[in-house]
Amino acid sequence: MDESTSNHRELRNLSDMVRCMETAGDLKGTEVFIFTDNSTAERAYFKGFSTSRILHELGVMRGEEMTSFITLHLNALERSPELRSWIESWLVWNNRPLEFLEPIYWYERGHDFKGSTTNCDGQWLPEYVDGCYIWAFPPAAAGIALEELRKACQKI
Repeated sequence: MDESTSNHRELRNLSDMVRCMETAGDLKGTEVFIFTDNSTAERAYFKGFSTSRILHELGVMRGEEMTSFITLHLNALERSPELRSWIESWLVWNNRPLEFLEPIYWYERGHDFKGSTTNCDGQWLPEYVDGCYIWAFPPAAAGIALEELRKACQKI
């Protein structure tokens, strides 16, 4: 295989970066995500080998930090600003307004809590107000958000 092919360059960039990060100790206790539009390079990385001798011998990108292209900290609404208006154009639930929840509201508003009051005995009582919520969480927070979403759904 010609060393100038995109398959070669893609797998070389990938394997060089992973080796570099491993040497620097940056991979301890981590999970590696692969982002590529090159299915040949992805398959070779996943399988751990390639039938192509040149691809098999490769070892990622030099220069810019690879992590600058991996935006796991951004939610879908931050990645695609048009998404919010598109959702608002078709999603209606019991004539209630949509509420796009920021993470700070996952634990209260996401569970239908909206403020509190006290009863005649001075006991604190949460106020419940049903809503229609959009939980737009980034992939990096998916585990936490899904656990809260599970709790919110089980109350119904």
